[in-house]
Amino acid sequence: MQRPNAEPASHRRNATTIIERLDLSREIIMLKFLASTVGIIFLIGLLVVIGVLALIF
Repeated sequence: MQRPNAEPASHRRNATTIIERLDLSREIIMLKFLASTVGIIFLIGLLVVIGVLALIF
């Protein structure tokens, strides 16, 4: 038997899925940021290596 002022189970489930989606979207944003940062560092390193090799040879 439910209490008179209790939320229905469906509302609690919807709230949890919204929170889980927010956590997932934050995680995706963080991973995209980290991937782009690693990519930029890789490209800068590649340019430096090519530049050093061009100076040597």
